Amino acid sequence: MERIKVAVLGAGGLVAQRLQQRLANHPWFELTAVAGSPRFQNHGLGDVPWILDEQRPELPPLNVLDVASADTVSELFNSGVVIAFSSLPREQAAQLEPLWVNGGITVFSNASAFRGARGVPLVIPEVNPTSLENGGKDLNHACATNCTLLPLILPLAALHETYGLKQYTMRSEQGLSGGGHEYMMSALQNGHFSSEIPGEAEKTEAEFSHILGWEGDASLTCQRVMRADGHHVFVEATFERPVDAESVQLAL
Repeated sequence: MERIKVAVLGAGGLVAQRLQQRLANHPWFELTAVAGSPRFQNHGLGDVPWILDEQRPELPPLNVLDVASADTVSELFNSGVVIAFSSLPREQAAQLEPLWVNGGITVFSNASAFRGARGVPLVIPEVNPTSLENGGKDLNHACATNCTLLPLILPLAALHETYGLKQYTMRSEQGLSGGGHEYMMSALQNGHFSSEIPGEAEKTEAEFSHILGWEGDASLTCQRVMRADGHHVFVEATFERPVDAESVQLAL
């Protein structure tokens, strides 16, 4: 099977390098280009400092391209690149992802800039895969959700379908890496960090309701903790219909 040519938008960040890692030797996708900020432009991809704990995988010998250049987009489109996986920060994503979309390349974004925007599906494949199908052949932009949402919505979506979700509360303890690599390293080295994550609870609640089409009472609290990676969520929920342990296991 001929693999699909793809690009990654972002070169040196945690999400960018996680995407590169996932795409290395992927059976469906061929990593054809990496486009990044001026800091890494024209650097060989292998010369960009690798910041993940795992060893750098074998990656193609690419030079980092200019993510903000319409010429870059045009050249990649003409070379057969059809998808870009974006790890750009919110502000850059808001400005640059439309450049790639308008250049004919479908963008799957990890940024929050277009979450909930009209015509841009917010997708969790295990929960709402048909949101991509609804875009049809003209779908050219889609977003992943806030990462904190995943451990909350995956079980509650299944239980809601069976029992009808009435209300829920959630408290999160989130690793430092959610603030970016520099923030994480600084906090681990000096022990100073803020437990507050402005807007996190509000985003998580809004995306939960958007994806499930659910309206009800919810109370969410999100905080950062002194841990490098990983999010823990503690959830309590009540349902419209009676539940028991055995049927919950079957629903999940």
